[in-house]
Amino acid sequence: NPVDWAIRPAFERPLAVRRDPASGLALAVMSPVEDCFAVATPHQEEAHYSTYLSLFGRDVKQGERAAARARLALLESPDERALVDLYGAYVKQG
Repeated sequence: NPVDWAIRPAFERPLAVRRDPASGLALAVMSPVEDCFAVATPHQEEAHYSTYLSLFGRDVKQGERAAARARLALLESPDERALVDLYGAYVKQG
């Protein structure tokens, strides 16, 4: 495994952001709290941009239907407030 994962403190929302400082572009990956129990992403300026949402948080039995929502957004130079507002609008959509 080329990634040395570490467990970090809990955050309020399953929202991950990866930025490209040269262009100002940012990708935000998000999911409602009830659909996502963990986010795995590199810290700050690590060279890789892998980001994973851990959805469901339970076993899904054969034949059982399960659904989870997630969104990927491409943004230009968002600040923290813009990201929080984007997430809030997303989860209100239901």
